[in-house]
Amino acid sequence: MGIGLYRRLRLFLPHAEVVEHFGCTESFHAIISNKLGNVKPGSLGLALPCYQVRVLCDSGEECPRGVFGKLAFRGPAGRYLKDDKEKEWRYTGDIVYRDSEGYVWYVSRSDEMVKTSGYFVSPHEIENVLMEHQAVSEVAVVGVPDAMLGQRLKALVVIEESYKPSEKIKDALRRFLISQIADYKVPSDLVFVNSIPKSNRGKILRKEILTGVRQHMR
Repeated sequence: MGIGLYRRLRLFLPHAEVVEHFGCTESFHAIISNKLGNVKPGSLGLALPCYQVRVLCDSGEECPRGVFGKLAFRGPAGRYLKDDKEKEWRYTGDIVYRDSEGYVWYVSRSDEMVKTSGYFVSPHEIENVLMEHQAVSEVAVVGVPDAMLGQRLKALVVIEESYKPSEKIKDALRRFLISQIADYKVPSDLVFVNSIPKSNRGKILRKEILTGVRQHMR
């Protein structure tokens, strides 16, 4: 959950504490979580008891604090039945980083990272920033093929009902992005849409979005 969505939930539910946790099928349980009364907004939290969590670079070494790496964990449910090779660290397929206090921050699924102008960019990061803008209701960012850049960033934005789609709003969103993130992370394309394709669990269907974009490019 990005900081923008967290803040909106707190406004909507001012007397409730919003606590995020992270797990996967292989763990059978959450492995990282914030704690009641000690939430770090926007972060996944800290490793839960009985679980060990690491952020690993491509070399297999632990990444320094603040550096993106692959999330790996080890815990009670550490292997598949009759498969002793799976006793060690398990990769979740997610890119994360740890801050100076050890809190884990989500970046992206490893297969959703976009390489543009030689840089790897997290669509999730850009979405989180856009969600902090008062005019944005929903957003999805994808990488589309580009002959010069390899991929270019495209943002699909659903705006709040109190706003009307316009070039003025687009310019405002671009300026907002430029003030928050590096220039190479600012999408070159920003389009308004009525809805964002999502699964029944609320996950953005990026492959479906890319299929539609590619068909439109033909």
